Amino acid sequence: MNLPNNDMLLQIQTGMKVYDRNKDEIGTIEYVQFTDEDPDSPGPETATSTLDKTSADRNSFMDSIVRAVDGGDDLPDEVRQKLLRDGYIRIDTGILKSDVFALPQQVSSVSSEKVYLEATRDELISA
Repeated sequence: MNLPNNDMLLQIQTGMKVYDRNKDEIGTIEYVQFTDEDPDSPGPETATSTLDKTSADRNSFMDSIVRAVDGGDDLPDEVRQKLLRDGYIRIDTGILKSDVFALPQQVSSVSSEKVYLEATRDELISA
């Protein structure tokens, strides 16, 4: 099952530049998490089929998800669960600023090297 939110996320790659609705650069894509593809089985799924299904690989994959969402951030559990359920992009905003998260519905368009949001930096979830 491919949800509409995943269609946009599938076009986004790590390292792409991110711009807000005013066309101001926010930062670069650090991580992309796809939506929960199976509502009957809560938890994140992946859209890549190249992952080996061994236990060690699944554990390292889940560890990377936890690091991407947790990363030492003080996100409330409710926000963390929403990000994992709905999918998100984590945006590296630079050394002196905390990263931010954008939900798939906040992405307006994706070009070959840029992601444009329908939100300003202040409207994004801060890490």
